[in-house]
Amino acid sequence: GGFQLEIIYHNENIEIKLPQINVVYTHMMGHDCHSLMMSKEQIDMTINQLSDYVEKNYTLILSSHYTPEMIGDVKTKIEYLNTLQKTLNTSHSKEEFMEQMKTMYPDYQGLNYLEMTANACYKK
Repeated sequence: GGFQLEIIYHNENIEIKLPQINVVYTHMMGHDCHSLMMSKEQIDMTINQLSDYVEKNYTLILSSHYTPEMIGDVKTKIEYLNTLQKTLNTSHSKEEFMEQMKTMYPDYQGLNYLEMTANACYKK
């Protein structure tokens, strides 16, 4: 069809960019739900990945687990991930971390992802 396709592998997920029409497909986003993050390094990588979408002005973001989203939703997700990282750095336990995140994001879906994030980042 004459479209340029960029396929990028990120550990266990794939990203497909269609720069000519400002569309990107990613495994998971969800601007109003918690995300499963297995490490602080993964959070940084995801922030960088989403920041690239903003920098390159992708206007439509498609994902496997959520509805189509716009660039404003990407900015919201970046803010969430920055807060997630900061909360991980300042919380003393996974319980404190989860309680703070639930307080700051009371309407977010995916509490199971938040719990899995806490379990992964607070291994004892």
